Amino acid sequence: MVEQSLTGFKSLLENKKMLDADAAEIVHRDALQFLAENSQPFDVIFLDPPFNQGWLPKLLPELQAHLAADGVVYAEAEFPLKDEVAWHVWKHGKAGNVFFHLLKSAHAN
Repeated sequence: MVEQSLTGFKSLLENKKMLDADAAEIVHRDALQFLAENSQPFDVIFLDPPFNQGWLPKLLPELQAHLAADGVVYAEAEFPLKDEVAWHVWKHGKAGNVFFHLLKSAHAN
């Protein structure tokens, strides 16, 4: 897990301890910095950036290089996402004011 907010980071650490989730790795840093320094492929990427700060257009292009061949991205946003050159919206829905999406790479088989 990557969390930039110190408050959010501390909360994640507390939850990790409470759940005995020893295998969970929590990193306190900016997501773009983490992606620039990490080359590990992930099967699932959960993306819940702060709303109304323009993070999705910054993050989504960077995620292609970090997604395993059959991987998916779960993304929450304040607006519905649409298919684009790099991403296919495989599933989507809305809960309250949050739009949630399951994205697949448009380049995947």
